[in-house]
Amino acid sequence: MTTLEPDLRLAAAATRELGVSGLKIRDGKVVDEWQKELQGDKALRMWREIGDSPIGGAVLAVITERLRRSTWRVDPADESNEAARVAVFIRECMDDMSHSWSSGLDERYTCLQYGWELAEVIYKRRVGIVRDPVSGEWSPGLSSKYNDGRWGWRKMPTRAQDTRERWVLDSTGGIQGMIQRVTPDSWMVAPEYRPLPIGKCLLFRTTQNRNNPEGRSIFRSGWTAYTAWKELAETQLVVAQRGLPGMPIGKVPAEVVEGTEGAAAAANAQWNSTLRQIRADDQAYVMIASDRDANGNPLYEIDMMAGISNLDYISALTYWGQMMAMSVLADVMMLGHQKIGTEALARTKLEMLVASMNGLHDSIADTFTRHAVPRLLVLNNMPLELAPSLRPSPIEDIDTEAFAEGINSLANIGMPVLENKAFNRWLLSQYGAPPEVLDAQDDIEPPDRSEMPSLRRAFPSGGPPDDGR
Repeated sequence: MTTLEPDLRLAAAATRELGVSGLKIRDGKVVDEWQKELQGDKALRMWREIGDSPIGGAVLAVITERLRRSTWRVDPADESNEAARVAVFIRECMDDMSHSWSSGLDERYTCLQYGWELAEVIYKRRVGIVRDPVSGEWSPGLSSKYNDGRWGWRKMPTRAQDTRERWVLDSTGGIQGMIQRVTPDSWMVAPEYRPLPIGKCLLFRTTQNRNNPEGRSIFRSGWTAYTAWKELAETQLVVAQRGLPGMPIGKVPAEVVEGTEGAAAAANAQWNSTLRQIRADDQAYVMIASDRDANGNPLYEIDMMAGISNLDYISALTYWGQMMAMSVLADVMMLGHQKIGTEALARTKLEMLVASMNGLHDSIADTFTRHAVPRLLVLNNMPLELAPSLRPSPIEDIDTEAFAEGINSLANIGMPVLENKAFNRWLLSQYGAPPEVLDAQDDIEPPDRSEMPSLRRAFPSGGPPDDGR
């Protein structure tokens, strides 16, 4: 008995969590960000604004478009028949939801912009066609293509980032759920708050540093560059609208400048408004008094302070735009526009971008594998040791010109490189062929090899000549 006591005490200490993650959070709201403009709901508004900007929108479009090209597979836990059947079941559930798997992934990809995305998992019984008890009409959301009575996924709808009221964390920083703020249709009705336990949801994040439930937006590193780019763009627009060679200066009598009451104050306000609103539009004009002093000098005059329009706005905007894009490894988009960078440099940057996208896809797949799949198996009394893994196909980018030259060289010496249908589908997909073209490859018969050059015909001796190398 005494020999077991130290082991029990050690086990109790080993299973108890003593420390905390260190995440700064107050009243369920993350305040770990040192920049106050990027805390709480302010951050969500900023990430949405950047995502709607020309550069931010282009970055998201490029990344999500490449991610959509990937196909998802279900890998069995082992080589047994039982594991294969469980993998088939998960594949069936993926294709039996009320929304397609790809449209659900579009919601998952919003974690790029906001740093996180929360999806609620809704289940259904697989009992074939389900009809509404009142109308008798087919209910596509509850119906299933299968009729085995098992539980399956009905849908995985997102819970919008801007509806997050606060997070629920335990004493050590573990995420227990989120309180969602549901805004009613009428502004006269108070918002409703609904708890979303983490066991009912899937939380997708770009990073899990300090177990921050809000991750980190891909735009965070480019925020400084974006603010500079935005200010320059707004200033350039003002200069272009005014169509002036400098800053407007109003020359008026001293009593107007110092006027604080009466007619002088009214004249001061009128001049301030006139100078601020000078711009080149369809109603552009300025009317001022032509009064002069005793020496014949005009009492009122509008002049220009040169220098404000001498700035090269295009170069400055391009620089800050590139700095913002570089923060997410997307400055490769700028190479073609600026004619800078060698082809080798562009390929290296593209490989870095592809590697980062593969990392994001693996993170999303791990969330499905570690949380969504085991919960579904438990619901159906299936053994967890047979839980399969969801894996997206790697995002690859080939040098299509060099690859085409290689294929042509092999074909010229009689290699039957284009007779494999699977290879043809993959090759055409690399060139962006639409799905209908890829599916048509299955109906095309391979060419008659008797009409194609062979190695023996090209080299009667049985192989290429020995050139001494």
